[in-house]
Amino acid sequence: VKYALKELIPDDMPADRILELTVCEPAMGSAAFLNEAVNQLAEKYLDRKQGELGRRIPHADYADELQKVRHYIADRNVHGVDLNPVALELAEVSLWLNCIHKDGRVPWFGYQLMCGNSLVGARRQVFESASLGKENKKAERWFNRVPERVMVPGSGEESDSAETATGHAEGAMGAVRGKSAGSAKTVRNSARGAVKGRVDCVRRPSGTVYHFLLPAPGMADYRDKAAKTLELANMERIKEWRKEFCKPFTDEQIAELEALSDRVDDLWAAHTEQLARDHRETEDTLPVWGQLAPARERLTTNTWKDRIRAQGIYSEGTRTASPYRRLKLVMDYWCALWFWPIEAAGRLPDREAFLNEIALVLTGSVYQPDLGPNQTADLFGAEYAEHAADIARRISNEIGMLDLDRLFEQFPRLKFIDDLARRHRFHHWELAFADLFYGEATDGRMRGGFDLVLGNPPWVKVRWEEGSVLGDYNPEFILRGYSASDLAKLRDEAIRRYEGLRESWLAELEQAEATQAFLGAEQNYPLLSGQQTNLYKCFLPQAWMIGNEQGVASFLHPEGVYDAPRGGAFRATLYRRLRAHFQFQNEKNLFSEVDHHTLFSINVYGESRSSPEFLHIANLYAPTTVDASFCHDGRGPVPGLKNDNNEWTIAGHGHRVIKMAENALATFAKLYDEPDVSSLEARLPALHGCAPRTDHC
Repeated sequence: VKYALKELIPDDMPADRILELTVCEPAMGSAAFLNEAVNQLAEKYLDRKQGELGRRIPHADYADELQKVRHYIADRNVHGVDLNPVALELAEVSLWLNCIHKDGRVPWFGYQLMCGNSLVGARRQVFESASLGKENKKAERWFNRVPERVMVPGSGEESDSAETATGHAEGAMGAVRGKSAGSAKTVRNSARGAVKGRVDCVRRPSGTVYHFLLPAPGMADYRDKAAKTLELANMERIKEWRKEFCKPFTDEQIAELEALSDRVDDLWAAHTEQLARDHRETEDTLPVWGQLAPARERLTTNTWKDRIRAQGIYSEGTRTASPYRRLKLVMDYWCALWFWPIEAAGRLPDREAFLNEIALVLTGSVYQPDLGPNQTADLFGAEYAEHAADIARRISNEIGMLDLDRLFEQFPRLKFIDDLARRHRFHHWELAFADLFYGEATDGRMRGGFDLVLGNPPWVKVRWEEGSVLGDYNPEFILRGYSASDLAKLRDEAIRRYEGLRESWLAELEQAEATQAFLGAEQNYPLLSGQQTNLYKCFLPQAWMIGNEQGVASFLHPEGVYDAPRGGAFRATLYRRLRAHFQFQNEKNLFSEVDHHTLFSINVYGESRSSPEFLHIANLYAPTTVDASFCHDGRGPVPGLKNDNNEWTIAGHGHRVIKMAENALATFAKLYDEPDVSSLEARLPALHGCAPRTDHC
């Protein structure tokens, strides 16, 4: 955290800007990194603000003022996601304990901490419409290309082709809604006539279609031989479905997909507006040293805030769906097709049904005709109708009314998809945190994402291990350490003997193979194409995507990215972003659960540079060595790996800090790689020290 903030916060950053910095931990756990970031940001703010104002906080008051700042930052600026719902609860508790103030106010994280799979979700990316037609050869079709991101103006990846519609003529919800739910086909065709509302929002380039409206060959692509034996008919049905589902589109279908993509843009703008307002109105006024007192105090209960969130964007217990719920259901639909249960092969949609159903969700209206006289309250709930009556009316009048309960009754496959989404916890970053990507910062620019993304992502290879599943029903499968061939011989008998094993076996297989297919698909993680799937690697491009133009990412992760034989293309991107690489060996058991020979590193990343330049320290055994090396004056010999007592060296030295540049990488490529490997693809060795008075290695 310390070195990430050094990169993020320059000496000339105003103190007030520190109070606005957003932090995200995408594999949150108990929020250890978030808490540390809160603490260090609070100290930096007070230190800088005192300098700007030329006055000091009395010593007796400092701890209290520091705690207020911690509370303010945690309540407004920390965000996190974790797949485990228990981790979400632990994170909330740990943040509460770290920043709760004696005035009794409790932070509320309703729009900030979420339970979800940070790596599996849809993105705001598009394919060119020209790649969808049958005139393209298979190698040139959309599913063999990498989608382009719809960029936020001012973000680090802004494209000249990105379009931004501005103005306030109709507001963010000025889209024409679909006709009725009596015929999904009718609703689908009506999307062609949708009128774009003029709003301050990002729109995709013309002639493109959102990727989550399109099929992909990796969907439900299960290849396990045993599964084919157990579920032969269903596996054959899925194979034929995938073949038909991924066929090229007709011109008429492409026009419909473009119209639906227009609708997606309208709904995204409406959702961003609604989320930004609800988020703002559920923030309490919190006094902070050095800031002007608010004109009026706002203090609401967390119970009320929970209801606003539930009745607002989440549409829980309401009779119409928010723009968020419409978009999420369509994005969940796309994700669910990757994770579709084998035994439910008969419920897979054909191409026509898929297009009809997503059109219905995006543009249609399904509602109960017996609404009461107080329509807004009947649709949204009493609290939300009172809190945001104008937005609620615009949703029902301009977006349309979509009663999800009735929708699921009429279209049971959509209910099935909603259940799959809850089970797998798909997470769509740019939708869930739309105000962080498309909301306005104090300087008038769109935020474009998080300022700091950090953490210790899971070091887990995604693979199917049936022994652990069988062992849940009979520990002998684990204790005896059967080989794969022995397990195969015993599997069928075990499935016949133990009730529920077949279902559990299939569910675990589907989870593992679908995750492998999703993370290995070039359209989802193009930088990692062809590499063995390890979850921590996927978090790196994900962090670069969700960070803003000046954003910094900092992760603790294994060293595999620096020496993977097929990782050259990924390193070419990584080196341009790398700012600091501090390599550790686990000889002192900093991580007791992994082998003491394990290599891992602290890595700080920033915006991409034309030429790489980063700091490198290797052969570290304790974090204190990093600080000691930066503080050392460089005099005297560089200590070896061990000291005179045969103990691992933790003493720092100035010449342990090596400035790496492209010429050093070129040398490494010549020494350690094949002749045709470029400098940016070179594997990175561990250098223990650099000669005195050398600016760059």
